[in-house]
Amino acid sequence: MISVIICTYNRASALRKCLESFKTLTSPEELKWELVVVDNNSTDETESLLAEFQAQSTLPLVTVKELKQGLGNARNAGFKAANYDIIAYTDDDCYPDKNYLTSIRDVFADPAIAFAGGRVLLHNPDDLRITIQLSEIEKIFQPGDMVLAGEIHGANFCFRRQVLEEVGGFDPLFGAGASFPCEDVDTISECIRHGFAGKYSPDIIVSHDHGRQSESDYQKLMHSYDVGRGAFYTKRVIMKPGQRYMYAKFWFYFIRKQPFDKTMTEIRSGVNYLFLSAKSFLVR
Repeated sequence: MISVIICTYNRASALRKCLESFKTLTSPEELKWELVVVDNNSTDETESLLAEFQAQSTLPLVTVKELKQGLGNARNAGFKAANYDIIAYTDDDCYPDKNYLTSIRDVFADPAIAFAGGRVLLHNPDDLRITIQLSEIEKIFQPGDMVLAGEIHGANFCFRRQVLEEVGGFDPLFGAGASFPCEDVDTISECIRHGFAGKYSPDIIVSHDHGRQSESDYQKLMHSYDVGRGAFYTKRVIMKPGQRYMYAKFWFYFIRKQPFDKTMTEIRSGVNYLFLSAKSFLVR
């Protein structure tokens, strides 16, 4: 019923903790699930770690090797290798709540729900309070709505398989390890553009052990968000009929209020996205 997908690159020590945490899940026997780990061309001990877990653990583990770098490519490889109809993504530095699987099942018991996101808690109190989502208020997203960055996190979101197939999966230019972040909000926005509804459910919970504690960590992350935001808004405004006006208006509102250097980073990123997208199209 549920395929949980973890994409990883050169983070064997974090991945080991993540895999161990899945041993604590509780779910009824009739709830079928699997754990699909996509090794995005790692050069550390990831491959041997996965072989060890497959040999020694009772986890229903499936491993996939994806040589094309970037989280968008890895997420696509994961859902294509999955065996079940609900595709749930979390990260290799996240730990699921014990009721994670049953909470996902309960959300998708509603046939109107095509995608969902959940809470992302801070695992280590010494880490900066970023890359988390603590809201305990349920929210429904209807076709025509806008999902703001941070409302649903890539560390904890899920889709029906046929929905991912219909929207074309994840943009390979987006995601960690690729040219631009924000593959999560981009794919959710595409689901909405195609007429699908979704839900934020605070009952689906993971804890994020992200490890960022310094000001330089924070500034690096914020810059990556600026880069991703520029590419994301450019794609929505120029390439996505039906969402152009909404995203152009929203982007312009923030440009008026933000520092000039942030705006220039976004614009440069948008131009770069158009160039790389055109280049990718020509080589197909």
